[in-house]
Amino acid sequence: MPLNKLAYARYNIIDDCLTNKRRPYPGMEDLIRICEDKLQKEFSVSQLQKDIKAMKEGVMGLPAPIRFSKSNNGYYYGDPGFSIKTVPLNGDELNALHQAADLLKVFAGSRVSQYFNEAVHKIDTALKVDYAQPEEHRYPIIDIERPPAHRGFQYFEVFAEASQNRNPVSFIHYSYDKRKFSAVILHAYMLKEFHNRWYVIGYSEKHKEVRVFGIDRIYDPLILNREFFEDMNFNADFFSKDLYGVLPLWGREKQVIDFRVSPGLSNYFLANPIHQSQQVIRSHEYGTTDFRIELTPTMELVNDFFMYSTKLVVMKPAWIRKEILLMNKKASAHERNSGQVPFQ
Repeated sequence: MPLNKLAYARYNIIDDCLTNKRRPYPGMEDLIRICEDKLQKEFSVSQLQKDIKAMKEGVMGLPAPIRFSKSNNGYYYGDPGFSIKTVPLNGDELNALHQAADLLKVFAGSRVSQYFNEAVHKIDTALKVDYAQPEEHRYPIIDIERPPAHRGFQYFEVFAEASQNRNPVSFIHYSYDKRKFSAVILHAYMLKEFHNRWYVIGYSEKHKEVRVFGIDRIYDPLILNREFFEDMNFNADFFSKDLYGVLPLWGREKQVIDFRVSPGLSNYFLANPIHQSQQVIRSHEYGTTDFRIELTPTMELVNDFFMYSTKLVVMKPAWIRKEILLMNKKASAHERNSGQVPFQ
């Protein structure tokens, strides 16, 4: 159950009583009297018993070692140094933690493992105690894009564990282009997300090289108890820093790419660089801007250039410009035949 500010205040009063060295072993009547004096509100024995139970169960984020001494007829902490205020936070710090917890909850669910979800839940439970407003009157002030759960995401944790522990994984892979299944044994090195989709990168025994597999095309992964192969030529920085996307074009090396963008789209690229190497090489009088990036060309980069091709022109290299022109011709041909069924 979400906790309110009044419950939080009672927990702090109980904590003060249990850490008061001058008046040790407070009894139930003492706790009720002090809570009523400080909060100007009546409380029952059952209410304070529930509070003690909640504190012992860790409602404040850490189980309180509350014990009852029959000889002293009162309560005490089994750990003399314990206090729920061991790490005090001021108002601004606590508010910042609340905001961080809300942001973490945005990520919890379809995109992370069950362990992460449980950790977020614990943080959220521990922090809710200080919200002045009832939970039903609160709403998150941060909301990011949360795409629908993609097929295969249930295997995310399998590949994360295999990458961490260095275990090969066998699975069935389905090729969208070839429309057929094949068996693969992969020595997974890393996972990468691009455009809300996850990919696993590793050495494929079937292909005898490092390959990229979309987890939405993977079926029945199984972690194997056998020797793990480390490809000494694998470079994690290549996939994390030198690519826009995950699918490098065959035979293309890292290179400089210059492109010119229309005035309206220039502001978008200035605010949202597509790569860490992006820089402005020239700003024209009416807002047109020339950009430069240096990376290894990928299928995703060419496709995105094509998507913006009415407002973007690749100046170099020439082969990308020719590729986009060809894609435009194919799109125009498809448009002319739009009255017919284009696919069989």
